[in-house]
Amino acid sequence: MPATRYSHPGGPETDAVLLQDHLRDVAARVELVLPDDDCRDLARRLGLVHDFGKLTTWFQQHIDDENPDGPTHHSRLGALVAYYVLEQAGFDEADCLLGYVAVARHHGASPDTGRYAFESSSWEKKGNERVRKEEVLRQVENIDSHASELAGDIIDEATDGTGGWTECRDRLQNRSLFEAVKSQVGDGPMNIGVKTDPVPEDFYGRFLRAWGALVLADKTSAARASNRAEIYDGETPDIDALDRHIAGFDDAETDRGKRLDRLRSEARAEVSANVDALAAGDEGVATLTLPTGLGKTLTGLTAALRLQERREGSRIIYALPFTSIIDQVADVAREVFETDERGALLTVHHHLAETVVEHDDTDRDERDEAENVASILGESWRAGLVVTTFVQLFESLAGPRNSQSLKLPALQDSIIVLDEPQSLPHDWWPLIRRLVSVLTTEYDATIIAMTATQPRLFENATDEPIPELVDSPERFFRAVERVRFRFHPSVESFNDEETPLSHDRASDRLREDARNGASVLAVCNTIDSAQELTGHLERDPEFVNVGAVYDDLLTATDEPTVETLVEAVTDRDGDRALLHLSTRHRPRDRLRLIGAARRLAREQSLITVSTQLIEAGVDISFDRVYRDFAPLDSLVQAAGRCNRSFELEQGVVTVWWLDAPEDKSITPGEAVYDYWGESLLSITAGVLADGPAERGESAVAWDAVRTYYERLAARAPGKTAWTEFVDRAEGAKLRSCSLIGNRQAVDIVVCRSAADRELVDGIRDAMATYEFDQLGELLDETKPLQVSVPIYDATSDEAQELMDLPPLGTDATFNTHELRLLDTSNDQHERFFDPTTGVFIPDGVEGRFL
Repeated sequence: MPATRYSHPGGPETDAVLLQDHLRDVAARVELVLPDDDCRDLARRLGLVHDFGKLTTWFQQHIDDENPDGPTHHSRLGALVAYYVLEQAGFDEADCLLGYVAVARHHGASPDTGRYAFESSSWEKKGNERVRKEEVLRQVENIDSHASELAGDIIDEATDGTGGWTECRDRLQNRSLFEAVKSQVGDGPMNIGVKTDPVPEDFYGRFLRAWGALVLADKTSAARASNRAEIYDGETPDIDALDRHIAGFDDAETDRGKRLDRLRSEARAEVSANVDALAAGDEGVATLTLPTGLGKTLTGLTAALRLQERREGSRIIYALPFTSIIDQVADVAREVFETDERGALLTVHHHLAETVVEHDDTDRDERDEAENVASILGESWRAGLVVTTFVQLFESLAGPRNSQSLKLPALQDSIIVLDEPQSLPHDWWPLIRRLVSVLTTEYDATIIAMTATQPRLFENATDEPIPELVDSPERFFRAVERVRFRFHPSVESFNDEETPLSHDRASDRLREDARNGASVLAVCNTIDSAQELTGHLERDPEFVNVGAVYDDLLTATDEPTVETLVEAVTDRDGDRALLHLSTRHRPRDRLRLIGAARRLAREQSLITVSTQLIEAGVDISFDRVYRDFAPLDSLVQAAGRCNRSFELEQGVVTVWWLDAPEDKSITPGEAVYDYWGESLLSITAGVLADGPAERGESAVAWDAVRTYYERLAARAPGKTAWTEFVDRAEGAKLRSCSLIGNRQAVDIVVCRSAADRELVDGIRDAMATYEFDQLGELLDETKPLQVSVPIYDATSDEAQELMDLPPLGTDATFNTHELRLLDTSNDQHERFFDPTTGVFIPDGVEGRFL
């Protein structure tokens, strides 16, 4: 009779799980999340053996809370058995290697495949690696002595009877299985180093599919989630609900409004018609190019839902550049589909969100287990519509960690909308193209790149020309002239290195517009520039300071609403208001301040000084916009905040070049956009030099933008070497290519109200009493209160002062010792916070970025 072996221990209300039951359950779940192809068969077999190493008596002692006298790790042995199983089942060498790495790393991050496989299989490698291999042989002997019959049953099932434990054991003990792995990736007759091309070019995408499916199946099985297909399928959004929602807007009363509604309808009709051709063809990438004001969000959702209708089991992934605009799109989805983000229809996923997918008929009543399953399903994007960030999407493809790999199966047959793709860092452009080819060829995904300033990003991403979902985008740009651009003399002289405009003189211009009754937005390139411009205006008593009013409300009440803030501002003595926005505000405060600005800009004269966070996708409209000199696409995106809702016959966008702030030696534009050595500002100035100082919107947003991207493409921006990491399946190297950079930062929990301080007290109580489940929940509640401050010189006195803020806690499990606490009621913290500008870094720490 075979030995009894378990994969997971029991609990107060649950039985222990038999190992063979778990292996079969994981294999069955793999089949639920992968389409019926040879990759599914491969991953299914991996599921049948991935925990093979748990057969040892030592692991069984471990899950019984005993002290084993032998090794308990199980992935390395399982990986070698997986190699053998795939070999016996007729898979080629590359797939056998894929299975080896997938099982070896099913609890870890994706590795640099060649180096990992070489070092983990080479017996010449000394130190810990040699010890681990010797431990594998001890595990083989233990299994052979105590569970050989069960080992044989597992291998027999995984190979359909073509392999057996005895042969596998012998090949492990004589090291020939180790040698088979090493010979694939080793170079030369002695296999003394890693080959320059250790895997085929299509290896990485196939690896992601099999590994991601294995990890998801394993985690949901271990969490005891239901194994019904519905758990993984999600709920498809109703396209009729979207059509009804859009129809409700077609009630414009003015001739201009009716004309714009006609244009929106024409654009949606063209997109719907072209989606049919896209669905019928082989193209994996399409563009959707429309000017601001024609409802790109709803049109993009229309395109995605039309495709989803034609692709059973697909999901929509709507990705945006910034967390600051995710809630805006999510709010649209909640309203249109009458749902929230906790169910199987909609998931909102970014670093500040609670990401869950709850099912009503969970198999258990235990709250903690149900929440764990809901969290796993949310993190794995099993809803029918996912709203997320570029970081969450692309960093899950570029060397994902174990937790990130959960998303990978959701990409299968997906429709991915990239909203504002020009915001992707230029360094990443070649890598984005390579990852998109993985999505379209391996996952059969369809990409829709949607923006008013379409970059030449996806050329060469596929072998086919990139189709455009609007028949004639230029026609829409010519028809919609919301604004006129005015280029200040400082911009015209940029390439001649003439004098830029001082912040003092710029503030005078903003005051003049505000005194004439206009709502004004000034977009700055850096935080210190925005702070200086705000400082010049803040001293003027005629302006009601919105940030100061908000601070007063926080003192009086823990949760002031947007309506409360607007009423408080309008009740103050003054017809003009001033608002400062940057990422130095807490996310919770920033959302409220933007909401207030949206209202105040229509109800009274308002000057808003902001960094770039406001310029892409934020639904807000001003009469006049001033933009510090930036690359042309950023200028056009900022213009999207002017006369956005066509309140005026025509708004005015002024582009100027602001001087360096006090104590800085370089202008903000050069600090942000030219610091890596390629002058995007010079390209922009060169494009604009051929036209007059004042010109229409289409002349800039269409004509000049196309010329700009042609000139940029000629310079082939981006790090092409990164694409080789994909070709060689080097996950660890890909992880170093972060979309948001690898600069140091200090994360600060900012307490401004009594409720905030009560939350911090609760966190410290949970740490003191070791209530770790409660601690994790409370820490999640601090995310809307956190400000992340980049540190450019960790040795500076000012940076050290920031690090000397007290830690939130001392528990390393949740990194509370790394979170700093800033309490605005503490006199010692006063120099780090300003009600107007948020977290204030004392002079010396550079504030270049958002």
